[in-house]
Amino acid sequence: QTPLMALMDVDMLASQQLVQAVHDQEQVTQMHGACEQGTVYVLPAFETYGPNTNTAAAIADRLILEDKTQLALAVVSGEADQYDKIKFIHGHAPTNYTTWFRASEPYEIKYAMRYEPWVILHRLL
Repeated sequence: QTPLMALMDVDMLASQQLVQAVHDQEQVTQMHGACEQGTVYVLPAFETYGPNTNTAAAIADRLILEDKTQLALAVVSGEADQYDKIKFIHGHAPTNYTTWFRASEPYEIKYAMRYEPWVILHRLL
């Protein structure tokens, strides 16, 4: 019965910032208004790396509590990167992760063939 919905993989972990945003009535009202007008919010997707799946999962658990700066450091160190960057670059490349890391406000993303972003949008869109 919510006016907004998220389309994402079942195993995606939401960052602490996203959880806080959806619990902030002012932010939800702003997002709802924008989504009613056709805005779709793309959720940048990342994956983590380690010597084994337990280590990679522990890195992910740590990073969802961190801010964008810490995530950028994890990308530089090789602990994390854009989701499926090696096997299927088309899936998330239009998100433009370089722009996302620098952005402090939402920015426009151009759709491209085979783009499979994870998104928040109006349920009637």
